[in-house]
Amino acid sequence: MSYKTENIIESLKNARKSRQVNQRELGAISGIAQSHISKIENGAVDITLSTLVDLARSLDQEVMIVPRQLVPAVQAIVKGNLSSQQGAATSRTATRELANMYKALISLKTKKPINEEWSRIFENATSTINDLHRFSDHLPSEYLKSIRQSNNSLQAIQGDSEKDAKKLQKVISNLKALRNELAHSHIRDTGKPRSAYSLEDDADE
Repeated sequence: MSYKTENIIESLKNARKSRQVNQRELGAISGIAQSHISKIENGAVDITLSTLVDLARSLDQEVMIVPRQLVPAVQAIVKGNLSSQQGAATSRTATRELANMYKALISLKTKKPINEEWSRIFENATSTINDLHRFSDHLPSEYLKSIRQSNNSLQAIQGDSEKDAKKLQKVISNLKALRNELAHSHIRDTGKPRSAYSLEDDADE
């Protein structure tokens, strides 16, 4: 691969991955052999202009000649658009994970005879999940892993023993820590407290 086309090939590869298309699927869409696409991405062959255009358009991209002085502006626009798309994807995933947590809580509630302790646990869990829902529109991607882990832990709870109650309380504690971190992060960034967050909630742990 020529160093002159290295960034272009990397951009093509990133576009393919972001659209969750493998080389074989891209080959079927573009009419270019998967083996040739592999060689292009690995730098084994130089890409021709016609192949570049075909691959780019197959990935909903466009090849353009831009005046050099406008390159920083174009790059900024592209970066902003990618960040927006990634943010929307993170928000959708977080919303789905939180919705699944809520469903798991409802399922647990139907299995477990409700006493005062479990009622308090469910109330705390529901309140915390609702708070996190309010952050999901602007959730940094690095927090998504913690939400997924909490969801997996919650899904594994059967709700038929004192041990399960402790597991659920641990999940709630982790979710509250995440919520508090998000709230404090919001305060640092804007100087204003997030309405979803109240310091009073910390007292019930």
